[in-house]
Amino acid sequence: MGKIENTEQTPIMSQANALAQGMNIYGTRDVSSFIKLLVSPAKAAVKTVTFLGKDYEVPEYVNLIQDTETYDEGGAFRTREEVQNSLAAHVGIQGSYGAFSGEMALDYSGEFNKNSQYAYAYRNFYAEAATLQFQYDARFLSDEFNERLNELPYELSDENLDVFSSFFNDFGMYFTNKIVLGGSLQFYTAVSVEGLSNVQEISAMMKAQYEALFSSGSLDAGVKNSSAWKQYASHSSTTVRAHGGNPSEVTDLTLINPLEPGENTVNLFRKWVDSVSSEPAIIDFTLEGIWQICGKKRQAVQAAWEKYARSMHPHLAIGTRSRGITWPIEDKAIVPDIYIGSVPYEPSSGQPDGPAGYQVVILDSSNLSHVLLDRYYTVPKEQGWVTTYHVLFDQMKQDIQGKLDTAGNILIISSFGIDSGMSPTPDIVGMLRSAGAGEQLNYWLKEHQESQGPGNSWVSYPSNYMLVGIFGNGPGTGIEFYDYNTLETAQLNVYLYREIYSGNYTLGLGEM
Repeated sequence: MGKIENTEQTPIMSQANALAQGMNIYGTRDVSSFIKLLVSPAKAAVKTVTFLGKDYEVPEYVNLIQDTETYDEGGAFRTREEVQNSLAAHVGIQGSYGAFSGEMALDYSGEFNKNSQYAYAYRNFYAEAATLQFQYDARFLSDEFNERLNELPYELSDENLDVFSSFFNDFGMYFTNKIVLGGSLQFYTAVSVEGLSNVQEISAMMKAQYEALFSSGSLDAGVKNSSAWKQYASHSSTTVRAHGGNPSEVTDLTLINPLEPGENTVNLFRKWVDSVSSEPAIIDFTLEGIWQICGKKRQAVQAAWEKYARSMHPHLAIGTRSRGITWPIEDKAIVPDIYIGSVPYEPSSGQPDGPAGYQVVILDSSNLSHVLLDRYYTVPKEQGWVTTYHVLFDQMKQDIQGKLDTAGNILIISSFGIDSGMSPTPDIVGMLRSAGAGEQLNYWLKEHQESQGPGNSWVSYPSNYMLVGIFGNGPGTGIEFYDYNTLETAQLNVYLYREIYSGNYTLGLGEM
């Protein structure tokens, strides 16, 4: 961060340096994601402000408002996408951009790699002491920022997107136009959906837990004896963090057992709140798009941001189906629809040789345009497929194992037209589990063995299986779907995320 130079005896308010900071919105939601100060304090005159009875110097573009309000944010959510959108909306980022993946990884570190198996709730409490606001004036923009802005084209094209991307990487996509000083308490809970999946119940249980810990000191008897609470308590994990205030009070507060409220937890909370004014920290902020300060190039920068954001947070959609097939086979293959954004994934070999099989796509871990494999694997068109269908998996193993199953590579697999008995062979099961297959695959293998229907039935039990996973992450970390004996089209929606432009992608469940 740039710094204000002190030319007088009045002390500098160092927190003013947190204003007009360009930010990487894909990291954690705190000062560690600030990239660079976009203004030059030395270009601005200084003024004196009073905070907590003391005078401080700040640049003239800083306004200070003392306030002792308290407020909070939070909610309960089924998916990672919903959590991150909520975190982003609080600081002024509207839309689904995959912001604050780093914050999600920090707050839910134990559940992050298996995030589709959990629901989430959080509540952040803020005790405000003052707000600092940025009053924009182009005269104070730093020379470095102006030089790079001058180099940007006036219009966006596919050929110059990299120039804008470099600008975002160096200066941020958003900048801070308001910061809040005081104290904050963060309360993050993850709940296994095997235990409790109803978001409204999770919200109610977390609210009761929070109020018992920090307000009443005890859990209401009706809540405590409810089946929802028992499921919540046995299937949840909670992270408590605090910023601002006396460090010893912060430590004591964050070490509480979140399932054991009492008079002591209430007292610890109150003591910490009382200490906030003596040692306020930067606890909250509001952001504004960097294009807002780009003058005549504003439209080009904003358009570039929208395109940049899509590369940081792509949406992957799969649609597939199966149906009954009789022998002799006259049915044509109905192949999966696999899209990332508007880009379809269709093997260059054309249509598959038969109506049943799998499409496998493998992508580079950090560059989705680098397609390592896109191929159909089909069940041989022989009447007794039980003894021959495994050859497709032999070919799959030959193509992938030891060649393309490098840790970090993204695996997309979708069945089409299959019978439930056309399940993966042991070698392929191991490969799928390495890339994240879990309970859905386990259910398939347990419940549906190799079998073929009577008479001329070729596909008797139509089934669908889809997996999006990352090699090396291990069982249960992918996003998967299985259904059995169905004629419905199956859909799987997945979001991809990354924390830096050149980083590897992680996964999250999309709309269900």
